[in-house]
Amino acid sequence: MKLSFKIFAFLTISLMYMSCGDDTPDNTQNQDGSVEMALKVTYDGQPLVTSEEYMYPDGKAMYFSRFSFYLSELALRTEEGVASAEGANYLYVGQAHATAAGAAEGYKFNLNGVKSGDYVNLSFGIGVPAEENSMSPANFPSDNDLSLSGEYWGNWNSYVFCKVEGMIDFDGDGIPESDFALHLGADEAFADIELDRDFGVMDEQTTELVIPIELRNFFLNDGVIYDIEANPKLHNLSQSGEVNQLARNLITCF
Repeated sequence: MKLSFKIFAFLTISLMYMSCGDDTPDNTQNQDGSVEMALKVTYDGQPLVTSEEYMYPDGKAMYFSRFSFYLSELALRTEEGVASAEGANYLYVGQAHATAAGAAEGYKFNLNGVKSGDYVNLSFGIGVPAEENSMSPANFPSDNDLSLSGEYWGNWNSYVFCKVEGMIDFDGDGIPESDFALHLGADEAFADIELDRDFGVMDEQTTELVIPIELRNFFLNDGVIYDIEANPKLHNLSQSGEVNQLARNLITCF
């Protein structure tokens, strides 16, 4: 699946020309290029394929049925400035990982209208920024990803920033039979991701940028395993501690 994002450039580069007669230079303004971003999800170093069996960090058999999140505040940086995209976009990353072939290719979307240049960093958030998160789907037009009522918690007054769902073997018979639905939301769970990447964008050309996501880190961070048997589903305000634990873990996946 490919989505298209329009990048608005705010590169503060000033050029001064002194011309005389026929010495006036040709138009030197940069043309727009594009970046194709590929989010490639792995589990324990192997491409993640939904409905295939994996092992939870404590040895329980499991498989995934869904991985989705809101991506927002995307910014690409050169040494001189930044190009950024407006709005929050809903990415159903797991759709691209239904087969081994799809997992190898990853979930792709295009960033169009990117200034040509040498980039050194990109950053984004997983979640919905506080200002928009204080609103609800009814505040947005139907073509806006923030209009999705299924991605909003009415009782939390928050969008669901990230969903990780599947089945897991709690009774130890080797067959995943218990479902889990780990949903992250509320302002404190907003995850800021910053990645150092050196890549170039050229006029009227597309640059591929691969972003690996190691989903095992979502459950294991600094030697601490998330207690999924105690909290297999996150839907209640009383579970904010677990939500924020997984939000911190999510940062380490990138």
